[in-house]
Amino acid sequence: KFKQYEKEMMKIKTLNDKQGIELVKNEVEITRIKTAMDAEKTQYQQKWLKLSKEKEIELKNITNQTNSENQHNRQQIQQLQQENDKLKGQIRILNRQIYNQQNKDKQY
Repeated sequence: KFKQYEKEMMKIKTLNDKQGIELVKNEVEITRIKTAMDAEKTQYQQKWLKLSKEKEIELKNITNQTNSENQHNRQQIQQLQQENDKLKGQIRILNRQIYNQQNKDKQY
């Protein structure tokens, strides 16, 4: 009976050792997966930061271009308003000259 008991204990110990080895293997696999996930997360974060920086630069470029175009448009509007005012003045002068000429013609 003692030998059978020892044999049974050895089977249990062997089974326990096998389960312990499986447990360690699983823990190693979990650690490997976590490490891979951390690496992916880091890689994703780096890509996201790079993309964010690229988008920020693109946004700054678009903003600068838009501001430049707006400034150019304001200058053009201002120039056109000045030309418009100048033409209005010339029209007033011409209308006055026409009016004066018509009055001269009536006097003769």
